[in-house]
Amino acid sequence: PGGSGEENGLCLLGDGLIPILEVTDDATIHRGNTRQILRVVQQSDTPAYLMLLPTACAIYADDLPGYLPLYDQRGFIESTYQQFYGSAVTVDAYNALLYSESDYLYYRTEDSLAPLGGYEVYRALCDQFREAVRGILPYQDAATGMIYQVIDRPDVPGNYLEASGSAMLACAILKGVRLKVLLADKYLPHGLLPYETLTRDYLRTDAAGQCHLEGICSVAGLGPGNKRDGSVAYYLSEKVVADDPKGVGAYMMATAQKIMLP
Repeated sequence: PGGSGEENGLCLLGDGLIPILEVTDDATIHRGNTRQILRVVQQSDTPAYLMLLPTACAIYADDLPGYLPLYDQRGFIESTYQQFYGSAVTVDAYNALLYSESDYLYYRTEDSLAPLGGYEVYRALCDQFREAVRGILPYQDAATGMIYQVIDRPDVPGNYLEASGSAMLACAILKGVRLKVLLADKYLPHGLLPYETLTRDYLRTDAAGQCHLEGICSVAGLGPGNKRDGSVAYYLSEKVVADDPKGVGAYMMATAQKIMLP
């Protein structure tokens, strides 16, 4: 097929030079890097997303000479993603680039994404974001727009509408609408309702004129051992407090997104 041969790790394709990825046979480097990333993800309470980008020689493989010893980047990415199952949300940039109609995804002489390639990856991220929003909307409380501490068990006695998660949801939806990733007609009410509920019912002013955000779960997580077992009873046993930073910060960010709405 198309290429005119390889020299010094480069292959001429059309008016561009495609670097041929060189991979060491030492798998300990890959395993070590993966363990380090996985450790950071598992130690954080913040939801994590992982996206591995293929190089140009993988996306343009069908146009390169068949004798080139191309590394199986798709297989590598898929096997790495499997190790993060349950710990991080993975984003499929490979297929987004592979099935793009653009022929200028990478710069002509390096593996860096050109603007059109970056846009295809952005679209993949947007798709993942929309899927996440669609997945959580059924758990919004219809009257308040808030979400419960245990979001899928509103029927459990003692479960409550929790402020920090609701503020995060409001922030995400309002930002999605502002950036036109989410349709305003469909999603804006889902972002405004929890924000308005928080402002009306959870933001209190004391006698000294100081504002406080109430209804925030102090802390929750898993382990070590059986101390935090992930049960519904455990998540409802943690203290509900005011002014915890993760709730106040999320509310402030939601406020900023609302102010910036067109």
